[in-house]
Amino acid sequence: MDQGTKMESNIHPKKLQMILQPIKPFEKASTSLEQYPTTAHLASQFMCFARDDITNKTVADFGCGTGMLSLAALVLGATYVCGFEIDTSAIKVLKENFDMFDLKEEVIKCDITQLKATESVQTVIMNPPFGTKQNAGIDIIFLEKAVQFAKESVWSMHKTSTRKYIIKTMKNNPRVKEVKIMAEMKFDLPQTMKFHKKKLKQILVDLIKIEIIQ
Repeated sequence: MDQGTKMESNIHPKKLQMILQPIKPFEKASTSLEQYPTTAHLASQFMCFARDDITNKTVADFGCGTGMLSLAALVLGATYVCGFEIDTSAIKVLKENFDMFDLKEEVIKCDITQLKATESVQTVIMNPPFGTKQNAGIDIIFLEKAVQFAKESVWSMHKTSTRKYIIKTMKNNPRVKEVKIMAEMKFDLPQTMKFHKKKLKQILVDLIKIEIIQ
């Protein structure tokens, strides 16, 4: 990690945003994988809300992409971070990002939908696919896999329009103790896909915390 970047559990969101700003996005975003980049601003807000479940914790980042949330977790003092990602090109950029910060992370190339929870961490963080178009239901699959994998909590972002369904579904999971809406935020969706008509679209999203029965 460069000399200007220190692990700080009490870091201010604006400072964390500045640290995360240089992180490279996807070289070519995939429509089928719903690869929408998490901005440094959104990631800093997300991770500072979750900091008590990050600092001195073991963390998994499901669908880690190019490493935005993973890097934030390390800055906030996670003891261990492991990323899970299906896309080889995204993993390549992630490794470049970590080299830029002089950091190393374990990255497992896998399909989250096929993941078997043979091991676990204390906290799972993720910005999963929203489950639109041909990926209907994948947001719930990511959540169910995360609940299987986490010992203590899951932090995730989902479209506000799906709030009632997600809460109802997760409360029916026998491993879930509680589902909490921690914040309402705006997800900036840039014009990265051919079917996008606007240069920038904002989607309302919920930051959700799921507490696991221990």
